[in-house]
Amino acid sequence: MYRIISLPIASLAFALSLAAQAQVPAVLDAAIALDTTGSGAGPLGVTAKSDSLAVAENGLESARDRWLFRTSIFTAHFHPSPEHNNTQRLINLEYLRPDDWLIGAAAFRNSFGQPTQLVYLGKRWNPLSGFPAVHFKLIGGVIHGYKPPYEKKIPFNSRGFAPAVMPVLGYSYGRLNTEIIVFGTAGMMWTIGYSFD
Repeated sequence: MYRIISLPIASLAFALSLAAQAQVPAVLDAAIALDTTGSGAGPLGVTAKSDSLAVAENGLESARDRWLFRTSIFTAHFHPSPEHNNTQRLINLEYLRPDDWLIGAAAFRNSFGQPTQLVYLGKRWNPLSGFPAVHFKLIGGVIHGYKPPYEKKIPFNSRGFAPAVMPVLGYSYGRLNTEIIVFGTAGMMWTIGYSFD
């Protein structure tokens, strides 16, 4: 009984600890980037620039809170099977902060056609300075919906709940964005979305 309850609770505790840490980058940015000279360097001579600000300087999205809506357009499984569903019908809503921490929720059909939900926290980076429209995200949270006879198809599944960690590669053009989400060793999903204030 305790094991059944402890896994979702541990996943939620992990997600909440990530949310608490999300305050740290904003505090550090404020401490380092105070600049009254206009030189772009803080009091320690360090230039601080958030990923969102770097994108804004290149004429894409400006640094502000924003909502993103996404849906799936294509899914590919790394080891295809006749029982796999490649039409996920994803509905994803995500809130992105100016410091690039994010929180989101998604509803979709899993690889076996079962209604599935995901609640997650994450962080977004723009690691390629020459290509500010390219971003990378790492998201983690709790997924629900893998039920018999497919409950063993996702690790650590307990009564349909399991932890989930997924890397994401994306590209933004103005308010439009597209992403490739890798879901473990099972496959990947291609999405298209729109951001709004």
